[in-house]
Amino acid sequence: MDDTVMEQLNTSLSDLMQQNHNRLEDLLKENVGAAVVDGLKGLAAEMNAVEAEQRFQCVQCDKEFRTSTNGPKSCSFHRAEYDSWNKTYPCCSGSHPCQFQSHRANHHCDYPYGKFFGRSSGIQNYVDTKETWASVEDNDLETGGTQKAYIYRLLRWKSRGAPTEEPTMLISVGTVWHDTPYFFDTFTTKQLASVSATVGLTRQTTIFRTSQNESEFAMAEWILSRHGDIVGIRLTAKSATSASPFIRVCPIDISKCAPSGKVVTLSEGGIRSYKPDKAYVLPETVRICPTVSDKPPRSVRTDFKTRTSLNLRVILKTISDPPLIANDKWKSYEVDHFEGTISVFNAHPAGSLNPITIASVSAAFRLVGDTEYAPASTCKAEGLDFPFTIEPRQTCPLKFQLSVPRPKEDIEAKVDWWNRAFIARFRPIRIKLILEDIEGEECSIVLEYVYKPFRFEKQKESDLAFLFFDDPSSNYERAYIHIEKSDREDDVLKIDGNGVSSERLDKAVYQAIKTGESEVDLGIGQERLSGEWEWTAWALVDLSCRRVYAFKIMLKEGRLVTKKKYGCLGYIPCSDYGNPINRVRPIHYAIEKARLPDLVPFTEPSYVTDDKVDDYVPEPPKPANPP
Repeated sequence: MDDTVMEQLNTSLSDLMQQNHNRLEDLLKENVGAAVVDGLKGLAAEMNAVEAEQRFQCVQCDKEFRTSTNGPKSCSFHRAEYDSWNKTYPCCSGSHPCQFQSHRANHHCDYPYGKFFGRSSGIQNYVDTKETWASVEDNDLETGGTQKAYIYRLLRWKSRGAPTEEPTMLISVGTVWHDTPYFFDTFTTKQLASVSATVGLTRQTTIFRTSQNESEFAMAEWILSRHGDIVGIRLTAKSATSASPFIRVCPIDISKCAPSGKVVTLSEGGIRSYKPDKAYVLPETVRICPTVSDKPPRSVRTDFKTRTSLNLRVILKTISDPPLIANDKWKSYEVDHFEGTISVFNAHPAGSLNPITIASVSAAFRLVGDTEYAPASTCKAEGLDFPFTIEPRQTCPLKFQLSVPRPKEDIEAKVDWWNRAFIARFRPIRIKLILEDIEGEECSIVLEYVYKPFRFEKQKESDLAFLFFDDPSSNYERAYIHIEKSDREDDVLKIDGNGVSSERLDKAVYQAIKTGESEVDLGIGQERLSGEWEWTAWALVDLSCRRVYAFKIMLKEGRLVTKKKYGCLGYIPCSDYGNPINRVRPIHYAIEKARLPDLVPFTEPSYVTDDKVDDYVPEPPKPANPP
């Protein structure tokens, strides 16, 4: 071949390769474009299908979700409801969700989640949301925990909400909370029919049981007929301290979602008592204290006369009634304050040109029985400037205020009374008010204060008992407690306002059986007046009849009193409580150990209440000598 032929051949091959390249490029563009278009069309179709898929609101996290995108860990939430008081979640104490599950569109009790408890409490905590058909509760007498189960008719989903559209039954087992096993679910007529068919085939009758522990659990079970249909529900509750469980059966008509008969009690939990074979005889109340009256020892004397010199013709009279008022505006540990009003009368004849000018006022005091007066701490007139002048046959009122120092032992008592004079609690006090004129002449009048105690607390008509002792040595007051009936159905009585429930008595009986100590402190005693006196209450347990038959209550002086002298010990019978077994047993009295402390002997105090030190009778004026 020559060069021309080879050149033509190369040119032909180049053209052919270019043509093939162009053709392949065109084919590739066509195929890729079709694939992209088909892919976009498929993606759009999928997006349209997803957009058309139904959306749900998750009851656990409040977020929207679709079934196609709902995975086993799609939902994050807290097990417990947010505690706004402590500003935390009780389940984990953190702010980030602590649980992960799939989204759920309907409320359930398969596992705890915070939103559920707001819903359940909105039903449980109100009376207009449900109607109780049957219930069982058994209390643990050591821990205070409760095993419980209930059957309700659901009236509405929340208080004051719309009624349910169809008959609905609610079953609750256990304590509905994030850290305890529980069941809380509803059933309509259709749901009951479906459950009945399933249970009839499987014979799995347990609705829910809180624990497999036979000593402590709560449970609900379906009761089946011979044909396998649901005809009732059995509720069981047993605490660790009960010998037998509490069992009740509620017949159910599933076609009406309603009870079909009366609730039957098959067994009762707790501690069951027996009937005593005879009445209990209790000791008499013992009270060790002096007899103290809440009335004044006598009336206030107002017959004291003016004492004055011959050169100071005045008459002093008491205006205020009573003559002296104690601690009305001020009070103190160290003094008692008195105030009152007298009138100062110029006895000179009218027109005699003998005015009287009073320059000062002072006061002295003594307790009845003492012979000497002592000066008051302070004495001043109110609303008057000294000196002041009174014309003949004229009167001037003088309102005074004074303070009387207390003796050392009274100061150490640290008592500050309103409207009563602590210094005069045993003996009346007399105040001598002394006026001095401008020439140094003096006149005086005596005013008396008789201590009037506040009215002592006394037994009320509604009281079952009233225990007290009186202590005149310090505050001159009565230590007392009322024992009365309670207005609460669960309480047997009230001791000083503290309700004593039948459950508390069951705990006392259980403790007595467990320890053998039949005198059980109820733990409701109190210390009063910062330790001046205190009271304690015990339950006396009959271990034979397994019941509390009486309450023993002791009042005594407290820790602030070193030498104890007074006290009171009383017994109050316990009324019937609970549901005793219909069997009679012989009674057995409790072995008592608590006694009043050794008391220092005392003698009834005797105080002087009157004397004649101030019984002054002025001499009648002598007739003028004839000229």
